[in-house]
Amino acid sequence: MQTSQVIVLFFSLLYLNSTAFAEEKSRVQKKKTKELRWLSKSDQFVIYQQRKIDKTKKHFFTFGTGKYDLNGVSENQDFSFSYNYYFNENNAIGTYLIFSASSINSDIEKISNNELIFSNQASLQYGISYDWVPVYGKHLYKSDVFYTDIGSSFFLGLSKTNNNSLAVQNSDSSAAEVSVSSFDLGIEPFIRFFIKNKYFLKFSYRIRSSSLQESNTAGKASVGEGRAFISNSMFSFGVKI
Repeated sequence: MQTSQVIVLFFSLLYLNSTAFAEEKSRVQKKKTKELRWLSKSDQFVIYQQRKIDKTKKHFFTFGTGKYDLNGVSENQDFSFSYNYYFNENNAIGTYLIFSASSINSDIEKISNNELIFSNQASLQYGISYDWVPVYGKHLYKSDVFYTDIGSSFFLGLSKTNNNSLAVQNSDSSAAEVSVSSFDLGIEPFIRFFIKNKYFLKFSYRIRSSSLQESNTAGKASVGEGRAFISNSMFSFGVKI
């Protein structure tokens, strides 16, 4: 056999062997892709190296609303604004401001006697907060990644509760009708869902200890100020800058 024929035969065998290897490798890759397709329902996968939500040195602005009752007397709709600065992934300090729009419980509006006064109308809350966020999640949907985190806000602030006794005329002028201001201590567990790693939805449950002017019965001494635990769920929308 001539040298040229040997060379041609050698390269022919090499080509056939490489083609078969490429086809086998392609089948293995397609098999792996098929096995992993449940992750994203797509043939395309992206490796995301960033493991955190990237909160460090970021500013969080949050707007929210919630509704709760005060001793079964006032129905209060809260509108909140908060600002937080995260100095690392898990900890932040901030401030908050909450306005309350109050109305009288519909059952109380139907009371015919005028022997009760009510001083349970929330008006304003403001103070400072500390966020602790120990848990986060990273989720893949198709070719997109979105994040969640879970934490709690601890806050100290001032609340003001106004007298709303004009709703039911007080027949005893000697009974106390005063507004109350008090320092509040509270906690607010929350979960956030991040969109495009910039915007987020926040669901939380706010619990605070606050002083209130209790309802009074005409002809009896005022029970004065008392502390109560007040809780309400909050729904918020925010942005990370």
